[in-house]
Amino acid sequence: MKGTMMNNTVSNSQFSFLAIIKFAVCIMLFGLACRLFLSSDQFLQFSPFLVATDQKTSPPSVSNQLRANLEHRSSRTVKCDLFRGDWIADAKGPFYTDQTCSSIQTHQNCMKNGRPDMDYIHWRWRPRDCELPRFDPGKFLNLTRNRSMAFIGDSIMRNHVQSLLCILSQVRRCTHFHLVSTRLKEWGLGD
Repeated sequence: MKGTMMNNTVSNSQFSFLAIIKFAVCIMLFGLACRLFLSSDQFLQFSPFLVATDQKTSPPSVSNQLRANLEHRSSRTVKCDLFRGDWIADAKGPFYTDQTCSSIQTHQNCMKNGRPDMDYIHWRWRPRDCELPRFDPGKFLNLTRNRSMAFIGDSIMRNHVQSLLCILSQVRRCTHFHLVSTRLKEWGLGD
């Protein structure tokens, strides 16, 4: 009888200790959840990107080229938070339309499918703290020459790929398209 009572006391103390631990963990998780949901958006901020603006200068001498290049890059690099900004009207208009790009699939072609307004194509994103240079498809192709890129995702990512192909096709046409499977497609941009 005494042994059973002793085991019961140990069992009850272990149960009480575990209950206190579980309760403390629940309180901590609840506090963390409150902190996440009730705090300002500063808790979930992204680090700003560094965006370089193009400024043409005369080329430095060959012997001092490395130092001058580093100084030039550091002088033109500014901090820029790409996630905070506004949509503004763009007088230059879009890079492409349904008439100039063959990558737009028929079921996604708003203009051919009768969308009455065209104002949505005359907007661009401007970060609040800096001026984002317009995308240069020729420069992009030179930077990515002889490289492969993979876009992994859902239909939103597919839309990004199609948009990029439409922009790049203004400089260089897509030389080949290969359907590897129903879920894997390959495009090539020749020289």
